[in-house]
Order: sequence, then C-alpha cells, then structure tokens
Amino acid sequence: CVDAIERRTGSDDLKAFAGMGRRIPLPSAVFALCLLSLAGFPPLGAFVGKTMLFSAAIAAGWTWLAIIMLLNVALSLFYYVRVLEPIYLRPSTENKPLQAEPVALRIALVLLAIGTLLSGVFPQGWVVLATHASSLLGAVLPGM
Repeated sequence: CVDAIERRTGSDDLKAFAGMGRRIPLPSAVFALCLLSLAGFPPLGAFVGKTMLFSAAIAAGWTWLAIIMLLNVALSLFYYVRVLEPIYLRPSTENKPLQAEPVALRIALVLLAIGTLLSGVFPQGWVVLATHASSLLGAVLPGM
C-alpha cells in the first residue's frame, strides 16, 4: 500500500501523502485498513492476536505485561492516526492527474483487504494453526 502511494508521489515523506485518500482511494483505504488492524481494531485480523495475548498475560498473572500491551496499543494508535491524517484530512499539494493502479496491484490490494477482514471475522483457522505451531515449538524447545 505504501509502495503504491510512494510510486505515485515520488516521495516517502508524509507531506507528499496529503490528499492521497481522494486521489488514489484504493491503496489509501487498504493502507488505512491495515493500520487499523495493526492497532487491534475489531473485527480486523490483529485484534484476535492481541486479544489472545492480552488474555494470556492476564491469565498468567502478568498484569504488568497487559498494561504495557495496552500502552503500546495506545502509542501505536497515536502514531497511525498521525500517518493517516495527511492522507485523508489534508488537501493534496499536487494537482496533476494520477493514472489508475495496474490491475495486478488492484487485485493484490483487494485480496489483502479481504484477508485482513476475514482473518478477524473468522479467526478459527489461524488460531488452530498457531496452537499447532506453538505445540511444535514446545517440542523443539523443552521447558517452553
């Protein structure tokens, strides 16, 4: 997503991202969706993982770790909003028209968005996979 925006603006400076939500809506929307997922918004993919980690920390009696996790979420959200703000709330500094994204990029972005949504709405497959992987890790590293 960021690469698609950078290729259009020719810059990785946040100021160059101003107004991109209107000028290239698909990459901007998928980028926003992924950042919200990373922040742990339900029903997006990372929400499930963050919830499981938070629950495990509480269950283990590691309240201090759960508090640090919540502070990290708040700090991340603050940063993500600062990244998204120029994309959606500032006017564009460029007026030259942008070409549409290549079809392959559009398909990849749509698949990424669908995967981000589905992994949060239907997390069971990922949870089973993670549970299996962690049991294998315990077999490889005894005492874990």
